Amino acid sequence: MPVRTNGGVFCDQVLTGSLQHFRIVGADFTGAVDSNNMPVHGSAAEIIYNEISRRATISIMNPITNPLGMSFALETGRAGWTAAEIEVFVRSLGVVGVDNVDVSNVTVEQVYYNLIPTGSGAATFLDLTDTPASYTGEGGKVLAVKTTEDGVEFITVSGGGLVDSVFGRIGDVIAQPGDYDADQIDYDNTTSGLSATEVQSAIDEVNANVINLSNQLSNLVLNDLSDVDVTGVTDGQGILWDSATGNWLASNITTTTPDKVLFHHNGVISQVLSTSFSVILFNFSTSSTSAITYNNATGEFTINEDGQYGIECDMSFTTTTAARKNAQVKLQLDGVDVPGSFAYTYNRNTVNGESTGSLTMELDMTGGQIIRILARGTTGTVKTIPSACRIRIIKRK
Repeated sequence: MPVRTNGGVFCDQVLTGSLQHFRIVGADFTGAVDSNNMPVHGSAAEIIYNEISRRATISIMNPITNPLGMSFALETGRAGWTAAEIEVFVRSLGVVGVDNVDVSNVTVEQVYYNLIPTGSGAATFLDLTDTPASYTGEGGKVLAVKTTEDGVEFITVSGGGLVDSVFGRIGDVIAQPGDYDADQIDYDNTTSGLSATEVQSAIDEVNANVINLSNQLSNLVLNDLSDVDVTGVTDGQGILWDSATGNWLASNITTTTPDKVLFHHNGVISQVLSTSFSVILFNFSTSSTSAITYNNATGEFTINEDGQYGIECDMSFTTTTAARKNAQVKLQLDGVDVPGSFAYTYNRNTVNGESTGSLTMELDMTGGQIIRILARGTTGTVKTIPSACRIRIIKRK
């Protein structure tokens, strides 16, 4: 295996364009040469060389270190290999040779050269037709495309030329907090409506506007708003939206109050009923309200406030004889039966049988009116059951 360690595969070759140059990159083939620059028998490079030589005339092997790998030349027309085929073959060897080279992931590439001169060309950068003619007096300047866009010229960079460092930092400099003051940074006021053109002035302008707005708000009254008209407003009035005028106008405010609830029951009382109506007593209270007053002696409820009232009453009865018994309940307002308020119960022939009747009414009443609950037993002996008779009166509005 002919090996060249200096000068590359084309060194001392007659460059007629008849050679193809390939590189195997990604493995260390330096073990193919000993300390005397002699080929090492059985090395990975030799094994690859021998196999490629079976199908091509190989010119020379050259281990390389940048990039790590080796290069070789094949004679055009007698190559018998493509770069892709060489790559497949070499990778298939895995770890190979006495130098144990892992070639399972190498890349094979063909290197192309233009070996035929096309003209006399330029010997230096200044010989080009679109570059400056001389470097004299141009020290520290940089190249830039001309405004005519037909060549390059030397220019002085902003600030007078090259600098050794920026903010005491060299290399690739990235701006950091504190590098610039706000008055050193330009501000684009295109869409903000501000007149400032640098950041500090923009901040000052915004602060001045905020202070001005705060002063205006501190002196603002409701009637200053264009869609509010509170002309002639009096104490206790509010403002309501008027869709006809598109304004908020002074208006009387109607408020709602929570329901006022009275709840009484008969507690330990058991009233024996006859065939005539008797007033039922509800002398035990769990909830009271100033809207209604109850008289324990008469069993009457006096209405103290005008309004709408709801009345709910449950009456439970029992008997002491084994005969059919009926009971009847009704509501009176100022001593007059209230239509729709009657309730009836029925017990069959059972001693101590129980039954319950219920009534519910809604009445508009005025202060001073009196309501009461009455009941009777139509036949047999009927009496109310303790803690089983109750009335709930609610002032709704």
